[in-house]
Amino acid sequence: MDKFLQHTIIGAEFDSSDRHPPPRCHPGTRLAIIERCMIFISQCDGIEKMCWVVGPAGIGKSAVMQIVAEETPADASVFFSVNGRQDEGKVFTTIAYQLAVKYEPYRRFIRNEISRDPSVLRKSLPAQFRKFIVDPFLHQHLFNPSQRFVIIIDGLDECNNRFTQREFLGLISDFCIKYPTSPMVWFIVSRPEPHITSFFDDARVAPAYIKEEMKIDSDEACEDVQRYLRDELKEIKLASPALRHKGDWPSELEFTKIATAAGGLFAYASTVVRYIGDPHYRDPVAQLGRVLETIDAGPKSNVSGRDHPMAQLDALYQRILLSIPPDLMTNARKLLLVSLHDGLGYMSFRLPCNMLGLSEAAAYSAVAYLHAILKVPAPDKVDDENLEFFHKSFPDFLNDFERSRFSQDVKDEFEQLKAQSLFRIVAQVPDDLDTIDSGNGIRCGPYGCLKGNPSVLGDISLSWPGDVRYKTTDNKLRDLMYNSAMFGLCHEFTSRNKYYMNMSCFHYLTTRFLRPSDDFPIYELLNTTFDRFRPEFVALGKLKQMPLRTLDYAAICGTIDIHLT
Repeated sequence: MDKFLQHTIIGAEFDSSDRHPPPRCHPGTRLAIIERCMIFISQCDGIEKMCWVVGPAGIGKSAVMQIVAEETPADASVFFSVNGRQDEGKVFTTIAYQLAVKYEPYRRFIRNEISRDPSVLRKSLPAQFRKFIVDPFLHQHLFNPSQRFVIIIDGLDECNNRFTQREFLGLISDFCIKYPTSPMVWFIVSRPEPHITSFFDDARVAPAYIKEEMKIDSDEACEDVQRYLRDELKEIKLASPALRHKGDWPSELEFTKIATAAGGLFAYASTVVRYIGDPHYRDPVAQLGRVLETIDAGPKSNVSGRDHPMAQLDALYQRILLSIPPDLMTNARKLLLVSLHDGLGYMSFRLPCNMLGLSEAAAYSAVAYLHAILKVPAPDKVDDENLEFFHKSFPDFLNDFERSRFSQDVKDEFEQLKAQSLFRIVAQVPDDLDTIDSGNGIRCGPYGCLKGNPSVLGDISLSWPGDVRYKTTDNKLRDLMYNSAMFGLCHEFTSRNKYYMNMSCFHYLTTRFLRPSDDFPIYELLNTTFDRFRPEFVALGKLKQMPLRTLDYAAICGTIDIHLT
C-alpha cells in the first residue's frame, strides 16, 4: 500500500491534513442543498447516479461537498485545488487507494491486481477505470448490490487538462448508463466552464445525472451569506475592546450595504470578514469604513461591468492591492507572481524567498497587507508551508488583465522573474570546478550530476538564513537553491524558453555537469551551436566555416564522441 500511495494525489481526500482547516459551511447555512444531496444518495436508482453540482467560483461548492463528505461519510473523494492538487492522471488511483483503505475485500483485490501487473498504475485512465471500478464492483461482485459507495470529485475544472476533464465525465456517465445496478454514486463539482457545460448538455448524457445549480442571486444563497456576515461581524465586535459595548455595530444600513454587495457570493463575504477583522490592522471600524467606501465607489468601469457577477469582489480585490504601499509593492508583486505559479513548485515559504533574494523582514512586510486573500505561514512554519490563496477567485482576478490591470502577461512576467533569480544563483558558484574533488557530484534531478561538492556552494548568498526555528540548515538550503537553479536552466533550455536561449545558459550547461544523464539536453545544445549561437562561436574562434571540398571525410567517419568543455 505504501507504493500504491505514491501514485495518488496526496492531500486530496476530504479529511486530509493538507486541507486543514477545510472550507466548511457556516452553521445554519446551505441546509437545503445539503439535504437535497443526502436525499439523492439515499434515493437515486437506475441510471441516474451522478449529481453535477455547478456554480461560479466563490459560491461555496467545496464547503457544501465537505459537509456531504463528512456526513455521508464519502467512500472516496478527490478535492482538486489551485494550490497544487491538479494531477488528473492520478484520479482513479486516488479513489482506488481510499476504497482499499476502507474495505478489506477491495484491498485484497487491489493487492492481487498490482502484484499480477504493476504497470496498471501507469496505464491510461480508461484502463484504470475498468480495473479499479468496473471489474471489482460489477464483474467480481465484491459487495452487496444494495450497498452505496459515494465518490466525490470536487473542482474538476481545476485539473490541468480540459480533454482529460471530459474524458472523466465520459467514463463516469457511460458507466452509469451501461451499469444501472451499479452501487456507485458520483458527485461531480465544477464551475460552469463551457467545455464541461457542453458535455452535460448532450442529450445522450442526460439520463445519467441530475443538476444541482448554485446561483449567486438565489434567495437561499443570499440568506445564507447574510447569516454568515451577521455572525462573523458579531464575533469581530466581541473581540474588539473598543466595540464590545457598542449596541449597533455595524449599523443596519452599513450591514445592508455589505450584504447587498455580497449577494450570494461567499468568497466576497469571507474576504470582507477577513479584511475587517485583520489582526495586523487591529482597527475594525476603519477597515469597515474602507469596505463601505469601496462599495459606494462601485466597480471601476474599465475593470468589469457593474452587472458582472464578480464586480463587487473585483472592487474589493482592487482595494486590497491599492492598500499596499509603493515601497512594498515590488516585493509583494514578486511573491504574488510566484504564488500564481505554485510557489516555484516548493512546499516551503523560505526557499522561494531566498531564491528571490527576500529577507524574512522583506517577505513578511510584502505580505502584511494581503492577509485577507493569502494564507501566510507562521514564522516557525516557513520550512513546511508556503503561501496559499484563500480562494481561487483571487488568482483568477490577477490572471485576467481586463479585471485586475495587474499584468498584461502574467506568465511572461513570472518567467522573466524566475530566469533572473536562477541566473543570479548559478553565477554565485565558481566556474573553475575542474580542480575540485567532486566525488559523486551534486545530483540534479533527471539531468545527471553537477561538478563540485557542498563546499563550493558557500558563496551562494542567503537573504533569509537559518536559525534555531528552522529544520533546514544553511548548507542544505544552498544545495536546494543551486540544484533548483541548474534544474531550471536544463528544463527551460530544453523547452526553448526565450529567457534561457543565451550564451550564459549555454556556458553553464556545458561547464557545470560532471556526468550528464540521458535526459540532459545535449542535442538541444548541439543544435543551437550550429544555429542560434553560430555567429558567437565563429567570433570566438570556436567554429570556422570551411568549403566542403577541404573536409577530410576519412577523418570524420566512424565514432564521434561528445565532450563538454
